[in-house]
Amino acid sequence: MFYIGKTIDTFCPALDQLMEYEGLTKISSPDCVSLRAFGFCAEGVAEEWFRPLIDTESAVRTLGEATGFPFSADCFYKEALTIELPETFVFGPVKNGIAAPAVSDRYYRGGGRYVFVQRRGEKYQVFDPWGFPGLWMTQNELLSLAGCQTDCRIIYPREAGGNRSRIPRELSCEIILTRGVEYHKMIREREERSIAEAAGRYTGLQSERTALRYGILNMIQMLDKVFLLVAKCGYQDIKTEYDERKQRLFRMAESGNIGELPGILACIWRSLENNG
Repeated sequence: MFYIGKTIDTFCPALDQLMEYEGLTKISSPDCVSLRAFGFCAEGVAEEWFRPLIDTESAVRTLGEATGFPFSADCFYKEALTIELPETFVFGPVKNGIAAPAVSDRYYRGGGRYVFVQRRGEKYQVFDPWGFPGLWMTQNELLSLAGCQTDCRIIYPREAGGNRSRIPRELSCEIILTRGVEYHKMIREREERSIAEAAGRYTGLQSERTALRYGILNMIQMLDKVFLLVAKCGYQDIKTEYDERKQRLFRMAESGNIGELPGILACIWRSLENNG
């Protein structure tokens, strides 16, 4: 088990596990390269707020195009149930992992739970980045983890021309940021609209407040990855501004008073776009 912290969204650590097991060079900052960290959606109920706006299939395709390393992202409701599953793959987003349930499992399902799977004949060993070292399951037991997640995918390296490239292309921090900023400009209006509408629907019930706390934490963990790149590019003043606004987000998550949330998030993105 390659344990890598208990982030709420586990796309990145699950993908790292896949790449390491296959003996492949890990992709630096896959959440940023795939654009998952550059836009959020607050549509639906509070338990689903602040998940990546880009869907899994599009994120995986973007990741492959940017790195020159092709991945497949088969929808298990369609393709994956009619083909033999690969020997190793990332599975998700799933409704339930296999690690002991945390409080967040009850109140938050932000579309970011992914697990790493190894197939051995008709059995599957599942590794949950939230801390479980491996559990043997049948295919039906594995697929039951997805519940009704229609976006759930089977993600694995794809052979290109019969020969798999062993080295994904490394992108500079500047290129990743430029791509991310351009993407966010395209989806900015949808993001702003969904978050403003969510703030308007928020009632402050205890269950919603708990969901909000985990949702904002999920968003902050993604934004941290973006602004780590910002710091590496030498824009420390922008990173400092973000750190100050991040503290306001933390306080907002604790208090449940989210009236200022759309404005704070807009300022965070604007600082990046104006200097990107």
